[in-house]
Amino acid sequence: LQDKVPEVLSSFRAAGIVVWVLTGDKQETAVSIGYSSQMYSRDTNLHCFKTTTLESTRQRLNEIMEYTPTGQVHKQALIINGCSVEHLMTQELRKDFLALCQTCQTVICCRVTPLQKSFLVSVIRS
Repeated sequence: LQDKVPEVLSSFRAAGIVVWVLTGDKQETAVSIGYSSQMYSRDTNLHCFKTTTLESTRQRLNEIMEYTPTGQVHKQALIINGCSVEHLMTQELRKDFLALCQTCQTVICCRVTPLQKSFLVSVIRS
C-alpha cells in the first residue's frame, strides 16, 4: 500500500463516507487488502455475497437487510463477487441493494469485469 492510505481510509470511515472498491482480485485478496488498508476492522460485520443465481442473490440480500436497520451507517461491509453483482444490479434488486450499501462503511466488489465496473460507477453516480 502507498503511504498514508490506511490513515486516509480510516478517516473516511470515521467521517461516515462509504468507500467502494471495484477489483478483479479474488475475494480472499480483497478481504485482506480491506483489513490492511483499514477500510474495516476486525470487529466489522462482513457480509459476503457468493451467490450464483438471481434467487439465491435475492435471498441473501433479504437476509442481510433484515439484519440491518436503515437510515444510518453501521459497522459493516459488503464483499460481493462478480456473479452476485450481475444479479444485484438487475432492476428487481438494484434499489434494495443500493439502500443496503448506504448503511455500510465499505463495499468491495471483487472478480468484477471492466464492464461491470463501468456499470456500477454509472449507477452509483445517478
